[in-house]
Amino acid sequence: DNFAEKTCCTVILDTNINIGEALISKGLATVVKYRPDDDARASAYDSFLAAESKAQKSNKGIHSDNKDAGIVRIVDLSTDQSKAKQYLPFLLRNQSARKEASVEFVFPSSSKLKLFVPKENCLLNLILVGISSPKNNELIGSEAHNFVKQRIHQKDVQMSIEAIDKVGNFIGWLYFEHNNTQHNLAVELIRNGYASVRDINKSNELNAAEAEAKRQKLGVWKDYKEEEHNEALEEAITEELNEKESSDLAHRKKVIVTNISSGLSSFHAQYVDDGPKLEELGLSSFHAQYVDDGPKLEELLTELREELTANPPLPGAYKPSKGDLVVAKFSVDQLWYRAKIEKIVSNNEIQVLYVDYGNRETVNSRNIAAMPSSKFSGPSPAAKEYALAFVRLDTDPDFVDEVRNAFSDETADRVLLLKSEYKDASGLEAVTLVDEETKKDIVLQLVSDGLFFVDFNAGQRSNRVANIAQILDKEAVRKRWIEANGKEPTTEDVQRMHDNFIPQVLSSLTKYSNVIEGVADVVKRLKRAPFSLKIGSTTGYPKEVLKILLQASSTQGFIPDASVCLEEVPEANPSQPSPAPLWLCAIRLGLSPIEFKVDDSVNGIAEGLLAGVWTVGIAKTSSYVGLNEQQLDELKSAELRMRLQRAYDALSGSGAHYVIDTIADLPVVIDDINRRLANGEKP
Repeated sequence: DNFAEKTCCTVILDTNINIGEALISKGLATVVKYRPDDDARASAYDSFLAAESKAQKSNKGIHSDNKDAGIVRIVDLSTDQSKAKQYLPFLLRNQSARKEASVEFVFPSSSKLKLFVPKENCLLNLILVGISSPKNNELIGSEAHNFVKQRIHQKDVQMSIEAIDKVGNFIGWLYFEHNNTQHNLAVELIRNGYASVRDINKSNELNAAEAEAKRQKLGVWKDYKEEEHNEALEEAITEELNEKESSDLAHRKKVIVTNISSGLSSFHAQYVDDGPKLEELGLSSFHAQYVDDGPKLEELLTELREELTANPPLPGAYKPSKGDLVVAKFSVDQLWYRAKIEKIVSNNEIQVLYVDYGNRETVNSRNIAAMPSSKFSGPSPAAKEYALAFVRLDTDPDFVDEVRNAFSDETADRVLLLKSEYKDASGLEAVTLVDEETKKDIVLQLVSDGLFFVDFNAGQRSNRVANIAQILDKEAVRKRWIEANGKEPTTEDVQRMHDNFIPQVLSSLTKYSNVIEGVADVVKRLKRAPFSLKIGSTTGYPKEVLKILLQASSTQGFIPDASVCLEEVPEANPSQPSPAPLWLCAIRLGLSPIEFKVDDSVNGIAEGLLAGVWTVGIAKTSSYVGLNEQQLDELKSAELRMRLQRAYDALSGSGAHYVIDTIADLPVVIDDINRRLANGEKP
């Protein structure tokens, strides 16, 4: 009588099944026993007792002698980051088929859910891909939470996983049924104005839903004002990007893959006509050959074998030394090939690398001989070792074998188009591969199949990591770090900051991609007579960032005639100024020479000076002033003068020929540059 009053009820399904009785009959519940004179009992109480008696006799569930009977052990991945990463490959496999799940909990953000996945018998946290929930709008947040709970809480749904974040949350899509129709939860949140698209162009469906929400001024878009945009400019930038993709294929080199390393950390490739077909090789690692050099290698090996037949080497006469270029008999066909000694295992066993194919084996010392003459050692190895660009691999050995087999299936007996993208931390060229016949990107297909993870920071990783480390080595920065974190910065801290860099840039681009006021008008003026300039743009950011910026700027009236990002110039180092991006931009512009470079950083000015052009520094919007337009407007004149002077000092000190407040002052500078050029002056 001391307990709060409760309403007790009987629940019967539309199939006439009493839920309470069903639980008792399976040994999953027991019957509450009442006194004979107590009428406050279930209407089916007698049926409950009969079901419990039957369950006891059948030793079902809790009535079993087995203490674990009826216990379902669920793996909770929502609180265990390491286990979540171990499960990722299984959840990624066969992505074309959605996985069944049920919704255990809806987090307040509405875009994060806790799901039970029966097939994998696990609980996990799912974050909807590509959307952002409102952070500072409690009303919209509450409406969104109720919207999601009403549709999916404690209901069966379907999901597909794309990735996992740093703390073990899975990232993907969730699908549910409402009014006999399948819906995508992310799309529904966007469509009703309860969220916004985070990753621009991540999904056409998401972007279309957001456009509709903006049009109807729903939710977070209640006060939205549509921006004017120029469709012709949007089409122009899209056309330019498509032309770049076509040009990319035309400049790739034809290769065949000759060897794949056991851990798929590298491969070897050979120019397409360099030698025997892939199936003739005993393969164990990833090398490739260029297609067009084949006859040269065939001729070289034929002459080599003829020489060794005419003058057979004396077995055991050669004393092997690590690093020597020798000839060795391949165990599969017993023919001589050029090889490099990698390791002396014992007096009789030598590990060699067949330099024209990339495969390794341990051979008997009697099957190794000195190179007959420099004629055969002179030509460079036909096979070159490469790494795969922009991807990383799970470390599970079984999974690695599966990916290696899939990669081998995709590349065997095919002519591929290879492009070097950058050098990895070990110094290998990291490349992308396209099937010559189908024009299919081999690795992109394997990423789509869930076999590779995208490495968003690849390409500039080693140099950017070094840059961050150098910054942390500065006394002032190091001191501030220790004050904030209570410890010295570690290599793990450096790597973490690097890994978070590009994702943070991408997530913030939509907020910070406005063209600086006045730039579009000045550029339009400079493109008309009497200036009639062609304008190029260079950046140290990767392609995915540049693409978003170009699309955003095109809607605001600014589009360069050509653009280059640093990763398109493999020789360039992000930690050092390089003229190479300017030269590539000049090629794309069809200009010779470039006359001047405008930049707001000392590195940008240094690039212009190295390229031998006039340089113009922009002070007011530079990082040396460090304020946005609104902050500049609110700044007191004395502090503004101080900040501007700091920017002028930095840019002038870097060697800039001119330093101006804003780009609005540029036409006057160009007139002066033209005057100096007419007088025969050079930068």
